[in-house]
Amino acid sequence: MVYKSLGLVVMLVLCMALVVDADFGDEIDRVKIASSTCLQKCMVICMKIKTAVEFQCQKACDLGCKQLQGKGSIFYRPQ
Repeated sequence: MVYKSLGLVVMLVLCMALVVDADFGDEIDRVKIASSTCLQKCMVICMKIKTAVEFQCQKACDLGCKQLQGKGSIFYRPQ
C-alpha cells in the first residue's frame, strides 16, 4: 500500500510540469497559476489512473502543486 501511494505521488509530481506547460503555455509564469486551478487539472488526470483513490489523488495533487509553485518539497511529509 505504501509503495502504491508513493508511486502515485512520484508519478504525479513528474507529470504536473507537463500539465502546466501544455495547458497554459510559456507566456504565464508558473507561480501565478492559482493553486485551485492546478488541483482541479491534476485531479482529473489522477482519477484516470485505474487504481487511484480520491483521497490519495487529493494528497498527491496538493503536494505536486505546492512543489510546482515553489512552496514545498516532494520529500515533505505532513504530520
